[in-house]
Amino acid sequence: MKIYIETLGCPKNEADSQMLKRLLASGGQIVSTPVDAEVVVVNTCAFIQDAQKESIETLLEYLLRWKQEQPGRRVYAWGCLVQRFIKALQKEIPELDGLIGVLPVERISEGLFSHWREKTDQPLVLHAEDPDTSCALSSQYFESPPFYAYVKIGDGCDRGCGFCTIPFIKGPHRSRPITHICQEVKELVGKGKKELILVDQDTTQYRDGERRLPDLLRALNAIEGDFWVRVLYIHPDHFDLPLLESFAACDKVLPYFDIPIQHASDSVLQAMNRIKSQKELRTIFKLIRERIPEAVLRTTVMVGYPGETRQDFDRLVAFLKEIQFDRLGVFRFSSERGAPVNRKRLQRVSAKEGASRLDEIMTLQQELSYEKNRRFLGKVVRVLVETAPSHYVGRTIRDAPEIDGSFDIYTDETLTLGEFYTCRVTETDVYDLGGTPA
Repeated sequence: MKIYIETLGCPKNEADSQMLKRLLASGGQIVSTPVDAEVVVVNTCAFIQDAQKESIETLLEYLLRWKQEQPGRRVYAWGCLVQRFIKALQKEIPELDGLIGVLPVERISEGLFSHWREKTDQPLVLHAEDPDTSCALSSQYFESPPFYAYVKIGDGCDRGCGFCTIPFIKGPHRSRPITHICQEVKELVGKGKKELILVDQDTTQYRDGERRLPDLLRALNAIEGDFWVRVLYIHPDHFDLPLLESFAACDKVLPYFDIPIQHASDSVLQAMNRIKSQKELRTIFKLIRERIPEAVLRTTVMVGYPGETRQDFDRLVAFLKEIQFDRLGVFRFSSERGAPVNRKRLQRVSAKEGASRLDEIMTLQQELSYEKNRRFLGKVVRVLVETAPSHYVGRTIRDAPEIDGSFDIYTDETLTLGEFYTCRVTETDVYDLGGTPA
């Protein structure tokens, strides 16, 4: 069985795909393009409507074109979209060869192998009303990017944010043991990984008995080797001083704080079921910058949330101008079936107004980012060199893969991919830096 896995959505999905690839490789062949595959598994996303649309369009593309090119090919839908909409998918896209919800990858791999061997025309259905995100010990380095890997420390969510359906899709939060995570990181470092990126629906929910995220970071920091540890998805409502101190104390843990605030107007935060007020959010970022002056602050905000007035939006804009985040993502509210906000009678923001507010924030952030990047001219930074298309390209501590910027290196020297180099910044733009080896 030759298998290709198409991964949509967030880095957490990428981690799941790597786990499944490792298991499927034990009895099948993982191929790098769908052209060579007999089976395609699409790891779907259902977080917002745009993600759902992309997932459905991808499935239809494989069914209408790829599957028709060669008899016997199979297409399976897997993940969040199936967990949320299995009945609708069974009705609307009966051509799918299988529907797989949120389940342990061990069960998924067994089901796929069994279904392939049976050669049945009956679709494979692997689904449970209660999603199971149990995380087994797993080496996720199969066919992952050459020099970094996502390490899943847990999954599921116990929060009740008004806009979010993740608790219904993924179920309650579960964490992996520290010993399992450390073993995986050791294996990944041994395979040449230079950056390990910790992902979870909310990394601050991490628990291993009495041990929490700061304990995990210290354990990872003690592993031998020259590598970075980056932490994503830090919920501001449970950011505390012990966590900040663990960042400061661990030299391998990057001072990169990915803290999605979602909004900065107290009335909107309250409507979202968020705990921290604007004042408390301000204190968090002030403490981070006081304790770690070189800290990189990344956040995500949402515009057009039901009940958001122009005054609320102006408060958000003023807060962003004040804090001046290094990196920022912005989304327009997407009404999701089952989200807690739907139980409230709040005035809806028009799609046109929501899009306008999104554009306003993106324009502001581009201006802030351009000015912040200009301050790096002449400075020396550490760069992980990853590719060499026409010149060398890498990333600094400020750049998470795929969502942030990059660093262009101009040199006649021969550099080694997957190594760290000290470079002097000679050029900047809105998102990226460039320079030469120092």
